[in-house]
Amino acid sequence: RPVYSVIINAEDGAPSSLLNNGQPNQTPNNFRIEIKDKNDNSPFFRQQRYYAEVPEDQDVGSKVIEVRAEDLDTEASVTRYEIDEGNVGQAFSIEKETGFIRVAKPLDYENIKKYNLRVSAWDGEYGNNTFVEINVKNVNDMKPQFTKDEYMAEIFEETLHEFPIVQVAAYDPDIGDRSVEQNITYYLDSSARAASYFYIDKHSGNLKVIKKLDRDLPNGYPTWELFVFAKDENGGPKGIENFVNVKVNLLDINDNP
Repeated sequence: RPVYSVIINAEDGAPSSLLNNGQPNQTPNNFRIEIKDKNDNSPFFRQQRYYAEVPEDQDVGSKVIEVRAEDLDTEASVTRYEIDEGNVGQAFSIEKETGFIRVAKPLDYENIKKYNLRVSAWDGEYGNNTFVEINVKNVNDMKPQFTKDEYMAEIFEETLHEFPIVQVAAYDPDIGDRSVEQNITYYLDSSARAASYFYIDKHSGNLKVIKKLDRDLPNGYPTWELFVFAKDENGGPKGIENFVNVKVNLLDINDNP
């Protein structure tokens, strides 16, 4: 209670000749007593745990969440906020005066998906703390990765096969778990000459020969090279693509006089 109002009576020590009631003369006066505050309470947070989400490509310096402590002492206020624990790699910073938590370094969902920060508030004499859980949201920012740096196949020239000559495979590092559906599509460069000789299944990555290949010069090539592209579909129209080199070595047959 910050203020008390009291009435104090002053009276003399003999019966009043003015009142004739046997009572002494009295004079009341009103007094206002203000209680001066001192810092005897710790600051406190409204929540024991705060939650926030931030995309992994959020700009450095962007605000994530504000945690503000209160103090019952009117003469004291929070003078400093700090992150005490859980700030792996110093990924976040906190404004010491306001409690604004901001991105301090580039985030990477594939590296760390969640941060549990312990934040403290200090009023110059007493302190308190709370916890802030920050979940990093995945964004499509990584190229599909092929399981091999290069694929090779060997077939006889001038021969068509019903079965695939090679299967290329890629995975999406953004997904992380290779056991789940990767949503990868495969395709060839339609402007390349090899595209008229080969066909790739966009879902399985199976590569087939659809037109006979000639090994012998001057019109043929002992080794045919083509690029197979993989595009992840998790980003929708903004899917990211990558490519790999495929070499097809042709075995000679006796088809020239």
